Amino acid sequence: GHGHPRRPPQQRPAMSAACARAAGGPAPSPWDLLAEVASVPEAPPPEAVLQLLVVAARLRREERWGEVGVRRCGPGGIWALLAEHFSGDFSACGVEVVVPLGAGDGVSVEQHEALAEAMGVEGVF
Repeated sequence: GHGHPRRPPQQRPAMSAACARAAGGPAPSPWDLLAEVASVPEAPPPEAVLQLLVVAARLRREERWGEVGVRRCGPGGIWALLAEHFSGDFSACGVEVVVPLGAGDGVSVEQHEALAEAMGVEGVF
């Protein structure tokens, strides 16, 4: 045959969850959405993903919060967010520990103090 030689098929790059939604693709999983708003080096259990996602997405929308990461922390392996937090005048920045809690969840004073000590921070949000 005459004409142009056939090109080998090219693999399409993976689409982000937002791009897949816009293209009418399948809805992304909560885990995929969490990975878009936070670094997730270790997969949290399914029962923790939605709480982590809701809080991480909210922190990312607020101007005084920077990078967000998911981590299992302290005694008992509580799933938490570690996030950069800027002072009101943006003159200082530190890492804060944020523990997402559901309406029926709670953290005792002892758990709070143990987690703060384990993470090297004064308090936990």
